[in-house]
Amino acid sequence: ASTTASPKEDRVRERAAQAGSVVSPLPVIGRLTVAKQLQVLLVALAFFVAIAGFVIFVDYRAATHGTIYVSNAGQMGMLSQRISKATQAGLSGSAAGFTQLKLSRDQFAQALALLTQGGQVSGITLPPTSDKVMPALEALGKDWENTDRNVAQVLAQQKNLIGLGTAVRSINNNNPML
Repeated sequence: ASTTASPKEDRVRERAAQAGSVVSPLPVIGRLTVAKQLQVLLVALAFFVAIAGFVIFVDYRAATHGTIYVSNAGQMGMLSQRISKATQAGLSGSAAGFTQLKLSRDQFAQALALLTQGGQVSGITLPPTSDKVMPALEALGKDWENTDRNVAQVLAQQKNLIGLGTAVRSINNNNPML
């Protein structure tokens, strides 16, 4: 491969010089023929497009994971309130309260496991939460163990509490003066 300019390229440079423009070769590749310069520039372009594609992929993946983490954390806040409300309803003897309590308890445990251990969500494999957040999740996990144990005790008394709630409602309905 020749690195000297062809007669045609020389004529192009001469015409450009006559037109008053300054023609200076490209740094590093300026001594190559125009065809070789185009090849080098196209390879460089392909390289930078590949890097940009990789950066976009990594950014998209990080944004998707971040969205799932934040969504789960928000859901856990809502579930903790729902557990509290369902526990109160269950202690009042409401069968629907016990159903809600079981469901909310299971969903909270699943969300906590997803954040701490990772897993599949909507076809996306989610890694565990970053090490920066893990201490807070571990503290939440310890609190959750206590809460889960208390919820289990309430759920174990479901039959008795529903019976008591039914009896209290029956007494209140049959004896309005009380």
